[in-house]
Amino acid sequence: MKQNNLHKLKIIIFTILILFSCQPEKQKQSNQKDKVSKPAKDKVDYRNLNRLNTKLSKPVMGEWLFSQKESGQSFKRYINSTHICPDSLNNVIYLNLIGEFDDVDMGVLKKLKEYTEIFFRLKVVMREPVSDDIIPEKSRRFNMENEQLHTTYILQNILKQNFPKDALVNMAITSADLYPRESWNFVFGQASLRGRVGVSSIFRYKHHCLDSVNCSKYMNRIMKTTTHEIMHMLYVKHCKDYKCLMNGSISLLEADKKPSWLCAECLAKLIWCTQTDVIERYDDLIRFSEDNNYPDKAEFYKKSKAIMTESY
Repeated sequence: MKQNNLHKLKIIIFTILILFSCQPEKQKQSNQKDKVSKPAKDKVDYRNLNRLNTKLSKPVMGEWLFSQKESGQSFKRYINSTHICPDSLNNVIYLNLIGEFDDVDMGVLKKLKEYTEIFFRLKVVMREPVSDDIIPEKSRRFNMENEQLHTTYILQNILKQNFPKDALVNMAITSADLYPRESWNFVFGQASLRGRVGVSSIFRYKHHCLDSVNCSKYMNRIMKTTTHEIMHMLYVKHCKDYKCLMNGSISLLEADKKPSWLCAECLAKLIWCTQTDVIERYDDLIRFSEDNNYPDKAEFYKKSKAIMTESY
């Protein structure tokens, strides 16, 4: 009797398993039309965007790649490297303001927060400014009559020591100039590829910010530097093949020449890491660019969206 009951129980369980195993397939079929319009992030071929890439010319004296010998980083090399990506526990970008910021600065930084959220499709928390008195005298210097702050102290002693539990990366923005080591004149920003911390400065970007055109340039500069450094914190290295946000720069002239967008290969790294909807990202970048009078960016993102829409 017990054997018959056990046999019947096995049949019931087996029947239930068959019914439930069929359910996802039915659900998949019923939702098939809805899924066609959504991007399959793991199957999108970003090589279609190569037609928008512009090859870098041979570096000349005074340019980053002339003095810095870098190996570059392919998409395959990136995904096989040790890197971080957002997850359920660490998915917030923190921006820490260090120094004195006037009303114009705060207006620009408010836009920076919005742009960074769009660029990475992640929540951004911007903290209230704190005085740069938190940086000791031994980590400051005067160079060309400008007081500069040592990036290493900010990265190691401020950002790493006060790393929020839910942070993906912890970034600082200073009003004072920066230097990475005694032999360097200055640096626009610096990030630790493995430490998930970075810092950039507005000091060299806001000179003569007297009208809307110049303030637009100032905002564009800090947006590029901040997103560039955060990309480094996601373990994306400098791009040495195409004109790209991830180009290195050794001067303000060179920094201004590089675009605010990513080449096809660097974009693939970002989308693979963050697993975001590339079309929705383009829509928001187009809107932001048009709202803030960056027509060249809007046009580039429209072309990119059209190409990627064909890929689906």
